[in-house]
Amino acid sequence: MVQPHRSSAVPRYRTVAAFTWFAAIHALTPLALDAQVRGQPVWFEPAYAYDARAGIDAGHFGETDGSTITAGGSWQIWAGNCRRFSVAAAGGVVNPGGPAGARFTGGAGVQTLLNACPSPLSVSPVTFRFVTGAGLVRGDGASAWSVPIGIGLGWKLPFPVVQIEPWVVPHALYREPLRGAASGAGGAGERRGSWTGAISAGFTFGLGEMGGVRVAGTCCRGGVGLGYGLSLWF
Repeated sequence: MVQPHRSSAVPRYRTVAAFTWFAAIHALTPLALDAQVRGQPVWFEPAYAYDARAGIDAGHFGETDGSTITAGGSWQIWAGNCRRFSVAAAGGVVNPGGPAGARFTGGAGVQTLLNACPSPLSVSPVTFRFVTGAGLVRGDGASAWSVPIGIGLGWKLPFPVVQIEPWVVPHALYREPLRGAASGAGGAGERRGSWTGAISAGFTFGLGEMGGVRVAGTCCRGGVGLGYGLSLWF
């Protein structure tokens, strides 16, 4: 059954919960605004019942060879009888493990549903999406950009109370080297950005379609990277 477009009259307790969540995000990170943030896997937005998502994500290893923590959110945009577009933004801190230390990382992403909107009698659990975005790391007076372009595939497994959606996003990836990073972003002689193939895969676990966790891995530039986070849908 197709989920109806939800009205803007959100129950009071959900509004309070949303503001509480955003306040916690601002308290934990210097910049709160999922997106394609450098230092974390390319994420796939879940197709749950609510239009908005807010969350905190962390990443380790991979091409930054360090750690990342970000806060962000996404918004599903309706077109016809389904959520055709998703826009997201996130920001936080990345520490690539080199002598330069922590620096700002942020990004924005867009995902577009490629398969047809479901009919009232036919709802496919499979979701194909075009995925792209841009990430920025800023520090030491220099900026390093990254741009992923790919196609994502998600498979929603509905169970009573919980929803599990495994997904995979093979993509082409453009990245500029991080100045002062310990490893993973290129050697000392690398100054230009370059394109490479990459893949992210993971799953989203939702509880009652209101909160949940997401876990992902990415390969292979700079080795295998890991990402995980907590999310609230409202």
